[in-house]
Amino acid sequence: MLKQDALDEKKSSTKVDPGLFYGLKNDTREFETVFRAEFRLGNMFLATPKGAYDLAVLINHGEFIFPETIYKKVPEAVEDVRQASRCLAFELYTASGFHLHRANESVVLKYFDHVSKGKERPSNRNLGSYIKALENEGAGENITSCLRDLKDMHRNPLMHPDQSIEDVNDALALLSSIHNSVVAMLHEIPLPEAS
Repeated sequence: MLKQDALDEKKSSTKVDPGLFYGLKNDTREFETVFRAEFRLGNMFLATPKGAYDLAVLINHGEFIFPETIYKKVPEAVEDVRQASRCLAFELYTASGFHLHRANESVVLKYFDHVSKGKERPSNRNLGSYIKALENEGAGENITSCLRDLKDMHRNPLMHPDQSIEDVNDALALLSSIHNSVVAMLHEIPLPEAS
């Protein structure tokens, strides 16, 4: 006789005390009633996968998308990266874009400080001014061209009220572009000296 057949035979011959069965049935019914009442009051959100990104990472630890050196080299960018990935997970694509651009610009400031060896930052605080200043300081073409593309293709259009990011693919493309920019700059920014 097969093992499964023996188990099925044992299950069918097992008797349950009617009092125990009745109590279990009532407890289950009571649980369902309470669960339904609380379920209606609770906030619940449905988040679907975004590309190949793990939803738990997007919602709780978006900074894991970027190199871990971001914590030490540009800690002020970490919160914007977290917010950007959370917005991406919940399909708030325009908000995700704003946070991604803020994170990128935090890294640009640190990169400028490194390239310029601590010179005063441009008084006109926009990405175009920083790109020009970086070029004047001899920053690499790979980084300045990447930043220029971000400015022209993504940042400047997004700053207009009539523009928004409506599609997950556009949001992921922006994330990818900013990731490229940030990674390139993080490679060049030195770790801060230990205090």
